[in-house]
Amino acid sequence: MKKKNKLKQPLTKKMSSSKAVKQVLKENKPLFATFGTGFVLILVIGSTFAWSSFSSWVKNHMQSEVGTLEVKIIEDYEQDSVFDLGKEITKKVDVRNMSKYPAIVRVQFIESAANFKIDDKTGMLEKKTTQGGSDLAIKDKAETWKVGAVYPDQFKKVDFYVINQSEINYQTKYKEDATRPKLLKPFEITYSPTIKEQPTPPPAQVPYWVYENGFFYYSQVLEGNKQSEVSVMESVKMLKENLVNPSKNMLYKIDVNAYGIRANEGSLEKWTTNQALIDMYKADPKFEE
Repeated sequence: MKKKNKLKQPLTKKMSSSKAVKQVLKENKPLFATFGTGFVLILVIGSTFAWSSFSSWVKNHMQSEVGTLEVKIIEDYEQDSVFDLGKEITKKVDVRNMSKYPAIVRVQFIESAANFKIDDKTGMLEKKTTQGGSDLAIKDKAETWKVGAVYPDQFKKVDFYVINQSEINYQTKYKEDATRPKLLKPFEITYSPTIKEQPTPPPAQVPYWVYENGFFYYSQVLEGNKQSEVSVMESVKMLKENLVNPSKNMLYKIDVNAYGIRANEGSLEKWTTNQALIDMYKADPKFEE
């Protein structure tokens, strides 16, 4: 949980607004803001892959404070598309620095998935005609996708499906391995071809992204009111070879969270101890000494 910074000396009524802002910025450089957008993909019924998308901004509890940096996720994705096996669905993710100050930005992806119980006799989704005493699973709130919760039929509005398995809030890796949860294996994210696992010798003349411990760092200090020049994510698709029959009936959600801090050493040290990353930013002429 982020703690609010306190001013070293109180602002007085006689102090001009411009001086007040400068004082806050000077004494609170490590302040940063977080914005996220949720992207709910699927309720799959039978052999029809129905695509549903959802996007919303998550209000940051610090965004109204003087001195925080606002960063915004810029998306380009196909809405109301048919999500067929093996088909890539465009979902480009960029970040824009909404403040007027130089920023260092990073992005993380959080995935969630759930499947539904199958009737052993019919091979169809198991249905309930009432919610009963079960918790209700809500499409755009992955935290409600708990085992045993019921999900309302989006078309009939009278039937409920029972969640059989769930994986909630998994922090996605750049290169997944055997530890990737089984429920998430049918889904594959295509990242930018510019992503590296170690920075190139600084300064970064051409922008790219660096992956470290679940986060993707933009290689250049992002000037105020500027957007990243290369997308960190490009598409998502469902892989047939990883899809078992019960998984044909699923909910899947990917949350994209972007973070921005002032481009100075005091802020950066709160994020990483990777000297190569630190050197990459310090070599940028926009980095604040």
